[in-house]
Amino acid sequence: MDDTLDLLQDSIELLINLRDWMYVVPKANLRGFSIDKEYWFNYEDFKMFRTPEDVGIAVKSDTGEFELFSYSEFLSFFDRK
Repeated sequence: MDDTLDLLQDSIELLINLRDWMYVVPKANLRGFSIDKEYWFNYEDFKMFRTPEDVGIAVKSDTGEFELFSYSEFLSFFDRK
């Protein structure tokens, strides 16, 4: 589990460092996200989370709420542009 957390932290740090030019677009209008909108990587809007059942990324939706995604779900939900 510690290796997974380290990998996720490294991934988030990479995304934060690249946020000046990288953005994502959702593949579906679900969970408070719109396919008509581009979502720029922003340190305040993307956070790592850990629960007893899962580890992943929490992303702030259009409603201002954080939606929890497992790492693989995050990659399948958003297209990186």
